[in-house]
Amino acid sequence: KLDESLAKIARPRNRRIYPRASLFAKLDHAAAAPGIWICGPPGSGKTTLISSYLQARNRTCLWYQVDGHDSDIANIYWYLRIAAKKVSHGSATDLDNYTSAYHGSPDIFATRYFESLYASLPPNFLIVLDDYHLAEGDAAFDAVIEKAIAVLPRHGNVAVLSREQPSPAFCRLRGNEMLQLIGWDDLRLTPEEMRGISSLRQSKHPESCLKHIEAISDGWAAGLIFKLQHNHSDSSDDIPVNTNGHEGLFGYFANEVLDKQEPESQTIVMQLALLPAMTQDMARRLTDSDRAISILKWMHRNNNFVELHELELPMYRFHPLFRDFLLDRLRRHLATT
Repeated sequence: KLDESLAKIARPRNRRIYPRASLFAKLDHAAAAPGIWICGPPGSGKTTLISSYLQARNRTCLWYQVDGHDSDIANIYWYLRIAAKKVSHGSATDLDNYTSAYHGSPDIFATRYFESLYASLPPNFLIVLDDYHLAEGDAAFDAVIEKAIAVLPRHGNVAVLSREQPSPAFCRLRGNEMLQLIGWDDLRLTPEEMRGISSLRQSKHPESCLKHIEAISDGWAAGLIFKLQHNHSDSSDDIPVNTNGHEGLFGYFANEVLDKQEPESQTIVMQLALLPAMTQDMARRLTDSDRAISILKWMHRNNNFVELHELELPMYRFHPLFRDFLLDRLRRHLATT
């Protein structure tokens, strides 16, 4: 029997989670709009944030894990119908399945489906769409979700979790203040939050080691946790020492970011890591490629560990741990050429 235990609609289990009270308050404020779009780098705590928020606020939730198969828009209708059975007033079983008969009027079907779905759910519900970037900008899927947000009643919200900012398909919603954005600047851990997470995990690191770990993590949740798990301090001078090399963290960066780019782009990105910060002109001159600028812009726009500081001239920089990875990869690359 297919039910809400399916991984596609299973809400993540909460483990040791530090409650981020300031972000909970920001989410409360954002919930005045129908839609909430949470975007940031991989490992920045998007899923953990919304999962812990649901628990703290005791909100009814339908969880949907987006993947590459969602180019078939029938999927989301089918899975949400299954997920709604557990929490609905009973009418969720009456929701129609999307078939080829509706191909000529997808907007009409979406409107009727979501209005019926929302009517079956208890007040204060929240539908979460996790890993939305895996839909890869599919226009039909974007249109479904845009409609899902547009017809939301006052007593419910849709939260989209993505590495990317909203596509142009959501411009109307943003212009009408129906979609609120929570980005990397909001998700970045504060010094107090980093210390709270260290305490929650019963870190045994001395103060000087903790400060170093927090500094190089630079507010990135996954980096902080990895360093807390795999570093110990040298007893002579409290210098952090990685007990398991950088394989885990560097493998994460490779799998999630660098290896997804084609070889020429990888080479340019590795070269750019030679600079701690750079303007567009500096990037072009270092790599002798005009593509360096478009790559930096793309990585920044898609939250791939590139920050943009709007000074007199726009200045880009890599996250410190990501830059360490790129320099290590560059050294290995040069050693084999």
